[in-house]
Amino acid sequence: MMKYDPEIGTRYIPSLKVRVTGEKGGCLVRTNIAGFRSEREFLPGRTPKKLRALVFGDSQTAGDGVTNSQRFSDRIESKIPNLEVYNYGVSGTGPDQHFLSYKRHCNVEHDLVIIVVYVENIRRVCRRVIEIQDGSGSPAFYAKPYFEYLDGKLEVRNIPVPKQIWSEQTLPDEYKSYVYSPHETNLFSQVTGRKATAPRVPKALSPLREFAKKFVLQLPSFSMLPEYNDQRSSGWVLLRTILQEWITLSAVPVVLVTIPHYISFVSSRDPTRYRKRFRELADATDCHLYDFLSDLPRSVDDRQQLWSNWSGHLSVSAHELLADRLKPIVQKLLLSCQDARS
Repeated sequence: MMKYDPEIGTRYIPSLKVRVTGEKGGCLVRTNIAGFRSEREFLPGRTPKKLRALVFGDSQTAGDGVTNSQRFSDRIESKIPNLEVYNYGVSGTGPDQHFLSYKRHCNVEHDLVIIVVYVENIRRVCRRVIEIQDGSGSPAFYAKPYFEYLDGKLEVRNIPVPKQIWSEQTLPDEYKSYVYSPHETNLFSQVTGRKATAPRVPKALSPLREFAKKFVLQLPSFSMLPEYNDQRSSGWVLLRTILQEWITLSAVPVVLVTIPHYISFVSSRDPTRYRKRFRELADATDCHLYDFLSDLPRSVDDRQQLWSNWSGHLSVSAHELLADRLKPIVQKLLLSCQDARS
């Protein structure tokens, strides 16, 4: 479903209509001519009598595992009269690429910017290559643009983005220590240090596996995404600087939304200190911060309903809950924008 983009790295194939097979019939993916998942074309000028919000994020925002109309962006639009939402989310990307996408598309007239950060993406901004699986299931690698923080300012690198796809054998040596693997923040990798998914076990041993998972999550020493533990860590400094420059650059109000790591959806534990870091950022930039973790149910069983194990992303009910919680925030900010324009 994806194609090469020399500035962002990747985006969806334009004018695409395809059904992704999976649980409960899978989901329908449709894209517009600009290469984003949408039922409409993105117009630079205002739609008469409409306010407009632009949304940026990764696959949680793009809506992996759900149909376009089920995404929180589309659900917010349906709940707020006279609002249209342009969702620029792209699977497999990080906040550095989202910032570059914003710079490309910020000339589209709008009244609000919503930046959605899946907290695991603190790893993606530090990497230069993304690992995927090719059609045969073997590792494959493609480059992405990235930022370096040098002498107090951001410097963008890898533009135009190299177009070729590498194998393990052909990946250049200078990239090998900068590979992002989609497995590196799962529980198995955190415990073993191996970038892989946990091996399959016989069905009869599943209860034992769940017991082991719960035991690990309760260990005081267990720390998911330790990059957030120290405000001086290189990963957080880079992510904070990217977001701070983005928020400062925006001429309209910004809502910063944080989506917790999937561990928070399958347990009652908050495994990182990311909340403190983003609170500091919001206070420094005067943007509006919404942390989805604060509205997750207390019950682990209820939390698990918000995560789709099939897609590895937010479930349909999670998108609906997120839309409900964002609705009053978006309404309030849009009302102030409307008053200012009047």
